[in-house]
Amino acid sequence: MARSAKSERKSGTSLRTRKGKASMVFAGLVALLLLTGGAYLQITDQWNVVTAAASLKYEEWVEGVVNHPDNEAMRADLIARVVEHYRETPAKKSLPLRDDEGHVIGRFRINVADVAQPFATSEDPAQRRIYTVDLSGQGELWHETGGRVRFHGSALVTYVVDFEIDDWAAYAHFQCTDVEHPQFECDHIDN
Repeated sequence: MARSAKSERKSGTSLRTRKGKASMVFAGLVALLLLTGGAYLQITDQWNVVTAAASLKYEEWVEGVVNHPDNEAMRADLIARVVEHYRETPAKKSLPLRDDEGHVIGRFRINVADVAQPFATSEDPAQRRIYTVDLSGQGELWHETGGRVRFHGSALVTYVVDFEIDDWAAYAHFQCTDVEHPQFECDHIDN
């Protein structure tokens, strides 16, 4: 059986084709053009302008996707991951206690914070953003005359959690919707 001329290999001839050489030349020219353009941008201090513009466009895209009201399910899933981290970190944290004008009038140190997600299997993403936290700990309040009140207490607090991305920073919003079974016992009063 005779071999076809197409599949025969002749010694001393290259297996490269003209298309392959043209592709290599084109890829080399594109790489050279990119390197030259990058060097020009670096030398003329325009590199920061170009990267800032690209970063701004990407930032706007990320903010638009995450903050868009139609992406409630994605935010609920991201919040669930954040809350998983939060479950391990709140013990021994200190929270500010504020008066009606927003002034800090004391601190509350968390000893135990049991976090639960009562609607974890709900189809409604807004329901999946509801968390309950069983808090207990001790704290102190300061009053105008210079004294302080030390106390310990506990409560079951319900939060609706949401977040937004703005200028590459994620801001979490914990909106307290309910406080159940609050207990407060005074330990010491300073005059």
